[in-house]
Amino acid sequence: MKPLKHLFYIFIVYFSISFWACNREGARNVVLPSAVYITYADAKGNNNYILSDIKWDNYSPNKYVLNIDLQNLPIKLNYNKLENAYLMKKVNGTTFSKIKLDAKNFDIEFKSDQLTVFYNNNDNNIDEQLAAFDVISFEVSP
Repeated sequence: MKPLKHLFYIFIVYFSISFWACNREGARNVVLPSAVYITYADAKGNNNYILSDIKWDNYSPNKYVLNIDLQNLPIKLNYNKLENAYLMKKVNGTTFSKIKLDAKNFDIEFKSDQLTVFYNNNDNNIDEQLAAFDVISFEVSP
């Protein structure tokens, strides 16, 4: 009787681990841009600021947030107007390709001292598109 009891426990542990591993495999890591590029909308190469190695906080399985403190940036923002937001990737040396940020998955709060970006991973197809982009770019009005 004891060998059957031990065999029963082994099956329970085996199926528990198998179930956990299958669910774990289904979870996907989202690759979000690791740099922020902030510029004036009419700057034409001047007054740009780049933040690299940024960290997105994961506050639930499909939701990420990025907080950028704007107080110490050399760019002074008076009107708090966000002109455009883009995802960018480097094509070669100094050339970037960019697409407009998707409002369906990204929410942006822009204040004079804080820029907050929320990413909601509601559409799993966006993960592959995001993985190709290195930079999130913001054009602001000075």
